[in-house]
Amino acid sequence: AGNRGHFETAMKGGYKALDELRASGAVKAIGLGVNEWQICEDAMDRGRWDVFLLAGRYTLLEQQSLDSFLPRCVKEGVSIVIGGAFNSGILATGTVEGATYNYAPAPPEIRAKVDAIDRDEAVAEGSRHRRVELRDDRACRLDGRRYRIDRCPQ
Repeated sequence: AGNRGHFETAMKGGYKALDELRASGAVKAIGLGVNEWQICEDAMDRGRWDVFLLAGRYTLLEQQSLDSFLPRCVKEGVSIVIGGAFNSGILATGTVEGATYNYAPAPPEIRAKVDAIDRDEAVAEGSRHRRVELRDDRACRLDGRRYRIDRCPQ
């Protein structure tokens, strides 16, 4: 069953309990933190969420979540926390010896993508960690402040 089995268990038990706590006023918001945007989108189909922690799936290397998930969050007023924005290392370090991607040695095709990002003249050298912000104004900033993805400062 893998993650899908865990998701079903969480929706049948954990979500109901969290929703009741929010309804009673015991908590103000409920959320889910995973590294699969598709699970978050499925959760939106089955409940009302306030926030998602999306780890490693909205980065310079992975932006499939832009097609449906992030626009839906904006439309439904769900906040996003971007976790793992450096894909476990390579976007922070570049293609140095031992660079990691998703907690494993970075494969050649990922190393090539990062090298291409580093050649991008539109962004100053050394600012790889801020590039996600520059590419899409719906993203939460990485400066420690919390912003809804539809209300990031310009």
